[in-house]
Amino acid sequence: VVDDWRGGHGRVVSELIRAVAPGVGILRVERQGRSLAEAFEVAAANLGNFQVVNLSFGLVDGQRLTLAFDEPCSVEAFGFEDPLVRIARGGVPLVGAAGNIARPDALAAPACHPEVISVGASYSEDSGLPDPNCPGTLVVVDHLACFSNEAPFLDLVAPGRPIRINDRPFDGTSAAAPLVTGAIALMLEANPTLSRDEVRDILARTGDRALSVKSGRVYPRLNVFRAVQAALALKPLGPPSAPPPPPPGAAPRIVTVELPAHWAPLRREAVRVRYDDGDGDV
Repeated sequence: VVDDWRGGHGRVVSELIRAVAPGVGILRVERQGRSLAEAFEVAAANLGNFQVVNLSFGLVDGQRLTLAFDEPCSVEAFGFEDPLVRIARGGVPLVGAAGNIARPDALAAPACHPEVISVGASYSEDSGLPDPNCPGTLVVVDHLACFSNEAPFLDLVAPGRPIRINDRPFDGTSAAAPLVTGAIALMLEANPTLSRDEVRDILARTGDRALSVKSGRVYPRLNVFRAVQAALALKPLGPPSAPPPPPPGAAPRIVTVELPAHWAPLRREAVRVRYDDGDGDV
């Protein structure tokens, strides 16, 4: 988890990951007090010690305004393109929060990066009441939350309002992203052979439908159960185990199979199989 640990944001994000995947271990990478390039280099140096990366933050400009990009972006200008790509090419899924400035056509960085699975926020309840932060927008379950960024290249959404952790509200795409991260941890536990591309594809095709009132687009909404089922379905079957050898001195076992009469057109003669366990029982 690359996050602000000193301020407590990373701790809450980790608790949300563990709410989905209770047994998961968390590798903390502090981004405060160092450049993002340094933070990502720390993460890249630990490649092999983690299976998925959560990025519940967005880049800001010199005036502390959130940056949003209307097409898949690079983070070269921010100094961590190389370690981010190294992590992704190492087979590790990265999950990024889409941002909370209600853009209908742009995502925050690094969620906009093509190597990052971008996550918007949906409503998690159906109150039928207006969202207090967005006059005129009703809170309807599986509708995109009014504050969530979106774009045609947004990968999926997950519940982002209302979210409570330890009886405290924690809304936003920063809350939605770790739910997806936890789901990926479960998917990889179920099937460690999944590739990064397979993870992304499963999340997209197993999600429920979430409507954006702003744009009219429909996005997949995280469905953890179906995602884990799909991961298991892709798990390769091992070779069949060989039967154990008979103990030394055991009598030979004779096995005879008799095919039913309605199989007659498929064979030229009947076959009888007889099983003798060596103790005189047939």
